[in-house]
Amino acid sequence: MSFSFSAKTVLLFLMLLTVSVFPQKKDEFNWNDLDKYVEQEFGKIIKGTAEDKMIQDIAKNISKYIYSNEHKLTIKLIDNDEPNAFAFGNGNMYVLTGLFKTTESVNELAFVIAHEFSHVLLQHSTEAEEFKSRFNISSQDDQKMKAFTREQEYEADKYGILYALRAGYSPLGSVNWFNKMTNLGYEYPPLYVDYSDHPNFTQRVVQAFINIGTYYEYAKHFDYGLLYITMGNYSEAAEAFGKFLEKYPNYKEAYNNIAVAQMINVVAEKDVTLDLWVSASLSKVSLFADNFDKPVRGNYTFQTRDFADALESIQKANKLDPKYAQPYVNLALINIFTKDYTKAKTNLDLALKYDAELFEAHIAKGFLLVEQNNLKDAIKSFDNAIQIDNQNAQGYYNLAWAYQWNKQNDLAIQAWQRFLVLMPEGNYADIARQNLEALKTGNAPTITKNDNNPKDKTVYSTNNLGLAGVELNDDQTEVKNTLQTPDNKTADKSGDVWEYLTPNITIGFDKAGKVEYVLVFDRIEKGLESVGNINVGSSVEEVINKFGRPIQVLTEGGYLVYNYQNLGIAFWVLDGKVKGIGIYRI
Repeated sequence: MSFSFSAKTVLLFLMLLTVSVFPQKKDEFNWNDLDKYVEQEFGKIIKGTAEDKMIQDIAKNISKYIYSNEHKLTIKLIDNDEPNAFAFGNGNMYVLTGLFKTTESVNELAFVIAHEFSHVLLQHSTEAEEFKSRFNISSQDDQKMKAFTREQEYEADKYGILYALRAGYSPLGSVNWFNKMTNLGYEYPPLYVDYSDHPNFTQRVVQAFINIGTYYEYAKHFDYGLLYITMGNYSEAAEAFGKFLEKYPNYKEAYNNIAVAQMINVVAEKDVTLDLWVSASLSKVSLFADNFDKPVRGNYTFQTRDFADALESIQKANKLDPKYAQPYVNLALINIFTKDYTKAKTNLDLALKYDAELFEAHIAKGFLLVEQNNLKDAIKSFDNAIQIDNQNAQGYYNLAWAYQWNKQNDLAIQAWQRFLVLMPEGNYADIARQNLEALKTGNAPTITKNDNNPKDKTVYSTNNLGLAGVELNDDQTEVKNTLQTPDNKTADKSGDVWEYLTPNITIGFDKAGKVEYVLVFDRIEKGLESVGNINVGSSVEEVINKFGRPIQVLTEGGYLVYNYQNLGIAFWVLDGKVKGIGIYRI
């Protein structure tokens, strides 16, 4: 689609552009004044008519399936009898009233609008290129007279059909409009009548039928991908989105969703459970929502290389649109999982810069702040998410947890109650009711000022401290002799990290290969002597009877961490029960 003028009109149009209306130099052109320039050349902008309402409604519907923060798509109606519509690289689109004479249904009009928006989203023309081709056409070089190449026109048709179809309009709108234009004598868009490399309407009808067939064969894979994610089949989801991209390689949303599937798959393979309700962006799929039996919050270890595939997909999405906010949220989640909190903050700042109203970005920011034990600001982030969408239960769920961890019990109760109004059933609702009951009965874990002296007078030594049969300062051979070969081997700044899945044990080594810490998050049958035979599942009272009140109590995600710094022993506590045990060198 482009301008539709007779040859005579084109000459007049060129003269007007170069002499009176549009500036001669790019740096003189102000895109904020585009409406003024368009009105001077084409006619008055019309607002509030039935035709204006129709194009606004169509544009709104199509925009639901177009995620663009680089281009804020707007549409305006111009009083002009030419049957045309055109869009500029900054996202402004103009429909001439004459177009309505060539459209017999809303489906045809929707295709034309979707086609023009596709030119913008596919970045077929930068502002500089558009300025030369549309506003300062003083050269006789044919190449400078063409706004779009043949391939770009076909591509805009293809994606225009895609966007129109996903917005609920008939794909035959494209075919019918091309046929109508041909019947009216417009074999080419008139501006291009002398440029045979621009596809004519007959050629475009043939290609439109091919594009419609392609849509029905391949678009289903996009929806399959979303379904697979909700089912937890993440590798199948990535494969489905990849199948879709074979025919729609410039659909950035598919790259973003592949990244989501790849990211969740990595985390799921680690059997990680999060207390917070964290969602990846765009797909609206909750991460780790149905696996609350073995919480290991703060005990997961990821390396950046674990997310290599997801990072590559995110890069592709951002290449198509550098201001596309959703991938920055997903990138920030990867940063959080790899404990690179500085980069996580940078990426969330970018996401919110490009879309300040992105619900998932505020949730992810709250998640980051919780991981940094900054509950005060986490509460603000979750509240910001609620201000954006107060009917989304996810915001209240996370806010309730943050209040509870911050010991603001009255506010936590209110947030849990609001959450249950919005989501009365399901796993999250069960957790909410448990927490609500604990808060109301006073059984939620709290720290009191009781006597710090233990009732058990056994003196626990820091010498030869051990857990699960592994002692601090054991070498890796000794650990293998005790626990066999680990299920996963990674490394952090201190040294190697070995992970055993059953039971859930993590062992950290120093640079010399000596055991520096041992963490256990499952019940074990032996090797508990150094920790007073306290086991996962023991009560807080048992811990205090053995060791007294802890010197330090930390908040780590959903847990209270009873840290006995004088002994090098720590217990992760949730709902009055020990969920994890750790020993470390002091």
